[in-house]
Amino acid sequence: MTMKVDRVFNNNIIRVMDGGTETILTGLGLGFRMRPGDVVDESKVEKRFVLEPEAGGSIVGALVADLAYEVLQLADALATTAHERLGVELTPRVHFALADHLSAALERSRAGQRIENPLLWEVRSAYPTEFAVALEMLDQVSAHAHVTLPLDEAGYLTMHLVNATLTGNMEATLRASETVREIIAIVARRVGIAAAPQSNDFLRFVTHVKYFVQRLEDAAPLSGAHAEVYEMLRASDEEVSAAAMEVAEYATDRYGGEVTSEELLYLMLHIHRVRRARPAAPGSGKPISTIDNG
Repeated sequence: MTMKVDRVFNNNIIRVMDGGTETILTGLGLGFRMRPGDVVDESKVEKRFVLEPEAGGSIVGALVADLAYEVLQLADALATTAHERLGVELTPRVHFALADHLSAALERSRAGQRIENPLLWEVRSAYPTEFAVALEMLDQVSAHAHVTLPLDEAGYLTMHLVNATLTGNMEATLRASETVREIIAIVARRVGIAAAPQSNDFLRFVTHVKYFVQRLEDAAPLSGAHAEVYEMLRASDEEVSAAAMEVAEYATDRYGGEVTSEELLYLMLHIHRVRRARPAAPGSGKPISTIDNG
């Protein structure tokens, strides 16, 4: 079926209505001298981005209008890295938001300007896996664009990756990120965190907190049949239990709804693993037992 141009954003980006679906097409020179109603030269199409009705076509349009071809290519390369390292597919909105950010970051760098990221180290602690991928992306930018972006940009790239893996909506992602950081801060204040940031215990803890927050966003808490284990752990380790309860109170204030005993159980297990000390279970002389929650 022949596709016709619906809107030309620039020489390399156009919009078509493909079977009634809004679709963004990119390619070198794809939009050059094209007007609405012209037939698309499909041999020039390099990428297709099908926009869902809720994706916000006007927002995507505002993002893509001024993107240079080199930025499109770079964003494609970073999207591939995100897929290979994290197993995520960037939605069109996230993809073009990333490209728009890259465009601005490259312009700032070439002009000798720098924007400090005040949350850099908090983001690094809360999202170590995504941050490691973001560092790899900085190397890609340097290799492709011959521009060295500051470390602060790794924090911003991390948030785009979190946006892709958690919610797909930057406002919700920022709220989720703030919630994750605050939960880690509560645990650190209550019991201390001895586990190193790159240790398996800490990475599992952060991963669990991220998915806990995602379940809060979705109003889909864990439920299960571990009530006896929960009561046993709650009674045997008051410090860990108090930390988990404070996390639950914070989560309820922020999102509403109930934090179930199953959620509290897994929070306690992970808090126990990263705590500065691991007391023995009463009368056993051995560490408190845990159950594997994946």
